[in-house]
Amino acid sequence: MITALANWHREANINPHLAASRAADIAKVVQFLPPGMLDIYQFQVSGTAPNIEVIALSAPPTGGADTSDLTAKGVEVELVYNPTSNWRILANVAKQETVRSGILPVTRKFAEDVVPLLAALGDRPFKNYPVDHQLGQPLPAEIQTVRQYYEQSLYTPMAADLATEGVASPEQRKWRVNLVTNYRFTRSGKLKGFSIGGGIRWQSKFAMGFPSSRLPNTAAVYDIKHPYYAPADLNVDASIGYSRKIWSDRIDWKIQLNGTNLYKDRDLIPVTAQPWGQVAIMRLAPERRFFLTNTFSF
Repeated sequence: MITALANWHREANINPHLAASRAADIAKVVQFLPPGMLDIYQFQVSGTAPNIEVIALSAPPTGGADTSDLTAKGVEVELVYNPTSNWRILANVAKQETVRSGILPVTRKFAEDVVPLLAALGDRPFKNYPVDHQLGQPLPAEIQTVRQYYEQSLYTPMAADLATEGVASPEQRKWRVNLVTNYRFTRSGKLKGFSIGGGIRWQSKFAMGFPSSRLPNTAAVYDIKHPYYAPADLNVDASIGYSRKIWSDRIDWKIQLNGTNLYKDRDLIPVTAQPWGQVAIMRLAPERRFFLTNTFSF
């Protein structure tokens, strides 16, 4: 409400005939605010109409945030198998789930406390009335009210967070599977000393958003049982190397060319979705990379 207070103090500059009405609104907000809140924002009003000036921090001092509890559980299984002395296969499977609880306790308390204030001032413009507006006239559709501001900035985001309380975090990929293999050629012949390897990294789909609707009282409701899913992710790696002894067999030398992300399902990976299912945010898939390494062991 600090931003609204600043706007309302300036109302007398724009609409002098509404100054008294705004002063009454300001008094209700000041009575609602916790003691010392205006001092935290360094809120100052100076001058007289039509030159009233308001100075205030656009945000409180940084470092404050609401909290939630996270309980993470998972299991990981790793298996190593050597079909032959030269061939090595490693498989890794992991499952993880994170459950949120106790979400936004301070925000929830504030959302409850602000209800009486919204009942009294919810239909007021969050910024200023249009020039020459008369009380009792309907507000233009483009004018955002206090209630609309709080719906957008407080209640709707809070409802999205609270909808996930007590259930496994949908944004987390539940399953991850890695398969890595390597084969070394040790028998005499043209391939002696060479090695080849490959890897597959797979991650399961994850929920990137939920369908939403509104109750008759306009409260937002999220359907967490039917989320919008981002597709599973698959990446492939490969390597080829050569090793031999050098310097009168006193040093083991190995050179290896590695390629990562050689195969990708897509170049853009969906991250979040709008309530109607359209992708809202995407990120770039990991880029294809090649790097050469030299190793000397002695």
